[in-house]
Amino acid sequence: MLPMLNQSPNLTTVVSVLGIHSLLQKVDTYLIHYSHLVARHEMQRRAYTWELLQPSVVTEHSIDDCSLAIPAGQSSYANLRASMLGNINSISYILDYHAYCAFNGIRKIRPALMPTGTSAIISHTLKLHYMSALRAFSRKNQELSFQHIHAIKSFVNSGNMFGLFLEDDAFPLIHNQYLFSGYLEDLLADMLLVNYGFCDVSNSFNWISDVPTSTHYSIRRMADGQTKCSSSYLLTRDAAIQIASSCEYPFLPIDWHLSYLLHTLSIPTYWSLQPLFVQGSQVGIVSSNQDERSSD
Repeated sequence: MLPMLNQSPNLTTVVSVLGIHSLLQKVDTYLIHYSHLVARHEMQRRAYTWELLQPSVVTEHSIDDCSLAIPAGQSSYANLRASMLGNINSISYILDYHAYCAFNGIRKIRPALMPTGTSAIISHTLKLHYMSALRAFSRKNQELSFQHIHAIKSFVNSGNMFGLFLEDDAFPLIHNQYLFSGYLEDLLADMLLVNYGFCDVSNSFNWISDVPTSTHYSIRRMADGQTKCSSSYLLTRDAAIQIASSCEYPFLPIDWHLSYLLHTLSIPTYWSLQPLFVQGSQVGIVSSNQDERSSD
């Protein structure tokens, strides 16, 4: 588990936590949950974030079954695979860099650099990973992707300022509720200043941003589309509107598809300096969500 940074919330945040004013009221939280995992839902209810964030639960029953149909023009699996491969090519430089860091145990991650050539080439290792993910992208895995999109569209319709999206294996990394609230308040204040973007708030792979300086207290700008995962992330309203209006069919597993959309839409992508959530399926708290879905 990534240790907490040796810094405390600033005075403004402490005052906010005490109830004089709170940006938390400007956040709609959505929990992406697979309804068969009853025990996982109970774990979420026991966490202090349940009462603090009061998430709306989005299950596989929340989405329209017809959404899972392959759209016109993608009538064959071969065509669908070609579309997926084309999309992943546009972010392969990010995925290649992240694969290199993961395989070599690198924790400090710099903004990924766009290749100078006109086309990206997927490495052999990454292509094997891609093919494995594609084979596992079953109807039940598609449900997970559509749950995310449904949650994003629900946030757009809510009219609130920020949307926080959590998969049901995301648990608070910080055990102290008041420290958690303080760090989240600081993050929201910085996202309010930038006014537009996506912020990864997970501690996936124990990665931290290798951007040493910034004008912002709690976030660091990475390459557009450079996400860690889809386990826990924050969207500003305008960024969510862009995604919701550009995503009718997820051609990729949701982690990669969000990365693809952020990249192609040039949506600024940030990482929180202090991660807020641990990805439970990665550290052994719970088993993989996709494994559970596929085995059902």
